Amino acid sequence: MVFGISLGIVCGGGSPTQTVFFSKCITALSLPLSESSEIRRQVNFWSLMYLMLAFVQLLALIAQGITFSYCAERLTYRVRYQAFRHILRQDIAYFDKRSGGTLTFFLSPETSQLAGLSGITPMAILLMVATLLAASAIGLAVGWKVSLVCISTIPLLLACGYFRLAMLVRLEKEKKNGSP
Repeated sequence: MVFGISLGIVCGGGSPTQTVFFSKCITALSLPLSESSEIRRQVNFWSLMYLMLAFVQLLALIAQGITFSYCAERLTYRVRYQAFRHILRQDIAYFDKRSGGTLTFFLSPETSQLAGLSGITPMAILLMVATLLAASAIGLAVGWKVSLVCISTIPLLLACGYFRLAMLVRLEKEKKNGSP
């Protein structure tokens, strides 16, 4: 899990790093045409840096996905195993009230919902937080005035995300209850 978190930080820093590379390319292209060999040298260098970043991002995203998927699978396995053990240790009267299909059905979807909480969801949250922090840090280092204006909108974006999630939860509850 620690390996996956460190990969998430690497992946989150990819987009802000692209902005630095892009600005360096623009700077290289803005040189006077009389320095065409210098322009070519700098553009070639920053293009290779883009390529290097792409390979690092590719490897980091693949490894992060595998790491978080493995953690989610292990958690799901442990929960199913523990739930099955507790079901088997129940009294006979417990099985008179419930059918075998009901008990088996309990093991499948209930524990699979945990996989979403331990796999792709924390991976996406970690990626977004790392991107946000890296972009804020680079922005403060390069142009602190504009960066402060952009950072001040982060609470508004978080509030919008929270309200969106609250509405989705409310709509899901209404759909389950069958009310309009």
